[in-house]
Amino acid sequence: MSPEELWNRTEHALTNGDFTLLDELLVAEGASIFDLLDTNGNPEGIMCEAFAWACFTGRTWDAEALLDRGVDPSKSDKTGLTGFHWAANRGNAETVDMLIRRKAPLEQLNIYGGTVLGQALWSAVNEPREGQAEVIESLVAAGAAVEPGTLDWWQEQNVPSAQTKARVARTLQQV
Repeated sequence: MSPEELWNRTEHALTNGDFTLLDELLVAEGASIFDLLDTNGNPEGIMCEAFAWACFTGRTWDAEALLDRGVDPSKSDKTGLTGFHWAANRGNAETVDMLIRRKAPLEQLNIYGGTVLGQALWSAVNEPREGQAEVIESLVAAGAAVEPGTLDWWQEQNVPSAQTKARVARTLQQV
């Protein structure tokens, strides 16, 4: 594939939030997101979406490198979720911990009005993945606001993972 076509497909995938397609494309082409960004002038909007992709896929090193390049973690939201929301959704605990250390905003709202913790809780019920209980524990320990009634809501949910349900309940009881 030509470099121009690869960039066009990369830009299209990022703009449309098709992070799985982008991941497959970069692997198939043996391409680096950083080489593509550098070659094409590091466009701010695309760099923000690359940050969301890195968080979605659990590429903590890439996400941190993009922050080091000046990406604002609160601006990657073409999909309605920031990179932090995506990392929480996917149970990418290492990425979440890095974002906490880097002071990414915990209380930023996604398109649905949910904070990062709210996203993690919703995801543990509706899109369960390994690592989500650890993510929720980290967010609460970092000071994420826990809305009144959250524990009661959690207890009423049909959480697919009994282990996640118990761990999160313990975490919420400590608040």
